[in-house]
Amino acid sequence: MTACGTPYFMPPEVILGRPYDNKADVWALGVILYELVTFKKPFDDESIPQLFEKITKHPHEPFP
Repeated sequence: MTACGTPYFMPPEVILGRPYDNKADVWALGVILYELVTFKKPFDDESIPQLFEKITKHPHEPFP
């Protein structure tokens, strides 16, 4: 039930304050792979609250 790390890699359940498991690590790996393939973050914004809203409510852009 801890929350630490870079906000760009936080899974929705951590942002929403829910319990999390190993799926959070898979989420972070997916974010890393997306960034390696597209050279940009799947979710990005100017402020942390807006970033969290994008992660929890908006799908990422599809791969080109």
